[in-house]
Amino acid sequence: MMFQHGNSPGAAFALLILGTGLNLATIVWFGSQFGWKPTLIWGTSLLTIVLSLSYVMNQPLIPPGIQPAGHTHAFDIYSNPLSDYHDNAWRTFWETVENNSGLAETLSIVGIALLGTFGLLLRILGLDESKLSASPAAGGLDRVVPRSVMGTTMLSGLVAFSVVACFAYYPSTEECLAEISIARAECLSASMSGNTEHALFWLPVWEDWSRKLEVGTFLRRGTLRRYQQMQGYLIRKKLELLEHELEHDEVHQDEVLDIVHEILATNRRWVASFKPSN
Repeated sequence: MMFQHGNSPGAAFALLILGTGLNLATIVWFGSQFGWKPTLIWGTSLLTIVLSLSYVMNQPLIPPGIQPAGHTHAFDIYSNPLSDYHDNAWRTFWETVENNSGLAETLSIVGIALLGTFGLLLRILGLDESKLSASPAAGGLDRVVPRSVMGTTMLSGLVAFSVVACFAYYPSTEECLAEISIARAECLSASMSGNTEHALFWLPVWEDWSRKLEVGTFLRRGTLRRYQQMQGYLIRKKLELLEHELEHDEVHQDEVLDIVHEILATNRRWVASFKPSN
């Protein structure tokens, strides 16, 4: 999504590795286990490699027809949520938390609190890894797990992870419609203005989200009406016509505009069929 929205590929890579993949707990654990000198060497090497790769990949990985923004404000919500423009940082903090707190975030916080409480209880009782992993005769919990239990657990975990991955890869209807609106605006505005490369970049993105919309709706509602399938088929066929027209050596703008008007008419019926009231 960062690539599709025209953000800097290098900045996105650095954010994912140094922002999501690295945290203070990891650094502290490295320092306690291996010493602070090796940790410093490792951290310096990580920063050097990630930043070097970011600068190297930034220009070659920019898709054709996309003009990245000359700033990185798209990442402010992750790296600079409280800027100097906020008068009341504490109030802004709580507003941000409330606006971004859903069921998943609430369950995560509860899970972390339970793990922290359980760990504190073990620390108070003096139960560490050596005691917990001792043999049963010594009062420990170490057990030889049968192969059948291991295999069943791994297979069940694989199935559970696959189900979760399906729901993650195929988002909810509302999220798909929001992404489709962005792709639609970019594709059709570029088509009407004659920016062929930009339109051809967003057209397959629109098609991909259209299929995710159908699969995501089926996963959550258990059904996909025949009318919805037909409208989705029609919108993709007309997008295919638009793609063929844009790929001609000489693009006829009047024909492109006719196809765009047809797409808009079909799109209204298609999107309306997925609204909650329909």
